Amino acid sequence: MNTIKALRPLFGSVIGVGLFGLPYIVAQVGFGVGVFVLLFSGVLGTVMMLLYADIALYTKGHARFVGLVREHAGPVVGFVAAVAFFGSLYGAIVAYILVGGTFAHIALSPFFGGTILFYRVLFFLVSAIGVLGGALTVAKLQKYFIGVYVLLIVVLAAIAVPSIDVQHFFGGYVHQLWTAFGVALFAFIGFGAIPEMRDILGRERYALRRVVLIGMALVFLLYLVFVAAVVGVTGSATSPEALRGLAAFFGNTFLFFGGAVGLCTVFVATITQTLTVTNTWVYDYRVRYLVGCALALGIPLFIFLFGVSDYIHVIAVTGGVGGGVTGLCCITAYEKLRAHPTTAKRMLAIPQWVVFLTACAFLANIVFAVW
Repeated sequence: MNTIKALRPLFGSVIGVGLFGLPYIVAQVGFGVGVFVLLFSGVLGTVMMLLYADIALYTKGHARFVGLVREHAGPVVGFVAAVAFFGSLYGAIVAYILVGGTFAHIALSPFFGGTILFYRVLFFLVSAIGVLGGALTVAKLQKYFIGVYVLLIVVLAAIAVPSIDVQHFFGGYVHQLWTAFGVALFAFIGFGAIPEMRDILGRERYALRRVVLIGMALVFLLYLVFVAAVVGVTGSATSPEALRGLAAFFGNTFLFFGGAVGLCTVFVATITQTLTVTNTWVYDYRVRYLVGCALALGIPLFIFLFGVSDYIHVIAVTGGVGGGVTGLCCITAYEKLRAHPTTAKRMLAIPQWVVFLTACAFLANIVFAVW
């Protein structure tokens, strides 16, 4: 039972806006190349989660990512980790506001009217109320929403299957490849869930690695099914958020259903990631909870109001640069911990050659993302 409970924060942190961006980037680079990008990014994301899980298991206390990196890798790497962590999570929350508001507009505007800007602000306010309710409120929302939206995503994919054209799985233009890697890596980033999963497991905390592997495998399968269904139907006409392209084939009723599915998915991801940022301020910087909430909510709102609107670009940069730097900081802390004479080596299960290859992949992703 604890295993199922521990999977909730993982699903809530990982599955979100990235899911709906994946069909678009797969359609852009071609299905075969896109599946390779998806698999490669999934492996990278899983290795990073396992690295962080080992560090979290070894370290006492409630420190989050920034505090753990600072403790094991020193203040300089800790500072870089803080910049990368907050940059990644704030970028993710901005993307959630953009796409969550879009889905709210799709689902609700036919009944109530209103502009997309209005629905984006409304989505932010409702999400903020959820975060202000604290960890217990977020956990309850995860409990009720995650099972629902996973089921609805599967139903949505099943509806699309009879209309799949297999020709859409062949050909394609291999361009925007590194944008695809950035979006896909973003879709597998969920390291903020690790401390919550460890705490939920309690005395079973050493099952954390196994739970991470199970969770990430399930996430990959869900992504693959959704991408195959959407790209198989819409091909090169796949829209950036997947749903409008499908509506051209299935009509406005389907658009409403898809908008509701997307809204549930992104809402859970938004409150989960915002709580992660809040807890980092609280545990690693010792601020009060309401101050942490204000910092977690206020900065993304400012960025959004500044006029950012291209969510694919936001998550590509967030995944490529932010995810890459965060991964390198995690690797540095891991190897520093491994090298410490008091460290029990059996606690750090990832071989050095795997860590080295992962570091090379993160570095390449950063270079090409800013090229």
